Amino acid sequence: MMNNFEAKLYINVKDIIEIEKLFHFKAYPFYIIFGSVMELEFFLNQNKDKITKHYLEVFYRKKLMPYYDISKTKARIEIGSIIRSNVILSDTSIILMGAIINTKASIGDYTMIDMNAVIGSGAVIKNNCHIGAGAVIAGVMEPMSDKNVVIEDNVLIGANATVLAGVHIGKNAIVGAGSVVTKDVLENTTVVGIPARVVNNNGEWKLNKELR
Repeated sequence: MMNNFEAKLYINVKDIIEIEKLFHFKAYPFYIIFGSVMELEFFLNQNKDKITKHYLEVFYRKKLMPYYDISKTKARIEIGSIIRSNVILSDTSIILMGAIINTKASIGDYTMIDMNAVIGSGAVIKNNCHIGAGAVIAGVMEPMSDKNVVIEDNVLIGANATVLAGVHIGKNAIVGAGSVVTKDVLENTTVVGIPARVVNNNGEWKLNKELR
C-alpha cells in the first residue's frame, strides 16, 4: 500500500535512469520514487551524476504499523487527522482536523471526534456521541490495561476532558469540559471536575444532526 512507504523522492534527470526495485512513476525527465529513507538516500548517492534536481519528502520514520486507508470509508475525515490501521469507522462518523485515533478503536454512527481529540487504542465510542476538542480517551496499550474504555450512545464529552483506562460511560451521559473521569458514569448523568463527580441526573440530550 502507498501509505506504507516512509518517503517520496522527486527528481529531474539529464540521462535516463533504470529503476527496477523501487516503486515509481516517471515522465522523463521527471520521476517520483517511493521507498524507505535509507533506500532513497542510497539511490540518490548511486545516481548523483545523472540527477539535476531532487526533493526528498519524508512522511515518518520507523513506524510500527500502517495507517488507515481512508479511501475505504465514506466517513467525513478532515485534513490533518491521523488514523492508524484496524480502526473501525462508521460511514456516518466525522473526524475533524488534528484528531488522532489509535489502532482498534471503534467510532459509531453520527459520532464526531472534534479537533485535536485523542482516541486511545481499543476505545469503543458508540452512536450519536460528541467527543469535544482536545479530549483524551485512554487506550489499552500505553499504559497497559485489560479493559477498554466504552462510551455508550448519545454521550457528550466536553472539550479537554480525560477519560481514564477501563471507564464505562452510560447512555445520555455528559462529561463537563476539563473533567477527569476516573470511574464508571451511569446513564443519564452529568459529571464534572477532577476527579469527575455527579452533579445532575439529566434526560436525554439531543444531537443536532444538521450540524454533522
